[in-house]
Amino acid sequence: MTHSLWRLRSGPLPQEASAPQAVFTDVAFDNEAAVHWLRRTLQALKRNDIPVVCLLRSEDRREEVQAYALGATSVLPADASDEDILKAIDALKRRADIDLAVEPVRARIVQASSSFDHIMTAGRAGDAPCSQTLSDHANGVLAAVRQDGVKAWLHALRSYNDVTYQHCLTVTGLAAAFASRLGFGARDRLRLTRAAALHDIGKARIPLAILDKPGALTPAEWAVMRSHPLIGYDLLASRDGFCAEELAVVRSHHEMLDGSGYPDGLSGREIGDLVRLLTICDIYAALITPRPYKDGMPAADAYDIMVRMGGKLDGDMLAEFRHIRDDLAFDVTG
Repeated sequence: MTHSLWRLRSGPLPQEASAPQAVFTDVAFDNEAAVHWLRRTLQALKRNDIPVVCLLRSEDRREEVQAYALGATSVLPADASDEDILKAIDALKRRADIDLAVEPVRARIVQASSSFDHIMTAGRAGDAPCSQTLSDHANGVLAAVRQDGVKAWLHALRSYNDVTYQHCLTVTGLAAAFASRLGFGARDRLRLTRAAALHDIGKARIPLAILDKPGALTPAEWAVMRSHPLIGYDLLASRDGFCAEELAVVRSHHEMLDGSGYPDGLSGREIGDLVRLLTICDIYAALITPRPYKDGMPAADAYDIMVRMGGKLDGDMLAEFRHIRDDLAFDVTG
């Protein structure tokens, strides 16, 4: 395929005879002036149908979030070969025709990802996120799912590269859809969606070598990973702005009704309704979301596995969640 490319570093826009088929940038994101220039340049293009590939010079998640917020369509490491860049552009072009319908959803996901980054950045610093920022994020997800539907939300998330962020945004979208399905009022919808956005904040303190490991974890690594509910709870419990039910979700979303979960081995009535709802969303998201070491499951297969979990999950709530599964009448892993 022949390409007309613009490579943006600094200075005026290229004076091409025709518009480019793609733009890629290798601007340093730690240079405030360069980032300001890039933002103005991409806005000046005013061509949302032109792919923009940003080369990232570090593995910091904040750099990836910033790239998408500036208008990137895709990101690659700075040492990517020309062949890798051209392959990425070809893939974006081929996907363009089938993805036009979800572009507005992607824009909302970029916004949600940016606000979610503030939550995780606070967690990485050992601090609690601003409660208002959390509410703004949850309301944004609720509005997007209400306007676009959960199917479009999950479809657009398929192109998101960060596994932890993708999982958390998937859980939050599912929770927003589930709350609406159950007929929750506005206050309870917000409470469940806030809890979903918070549920894995403890992972912000888990070493990246474990969190992003491209393979199965060792028993020692699993022990570290399984500490994230208590880390998240301890992070938030002494801070204002988080209700008891939200804190319970953070601490107990891996508890099972038969007592086989962790960290406290709770069972039955010891596990509140909000936790039960979020646990269903969390497990379902984990099953359908692909990982570096495994493919995600089709929507129907994931639900069938959860049904076979029997007394571990709330049967009545899971029966209601079947309607969410029915809304996902496509393979979200494709």
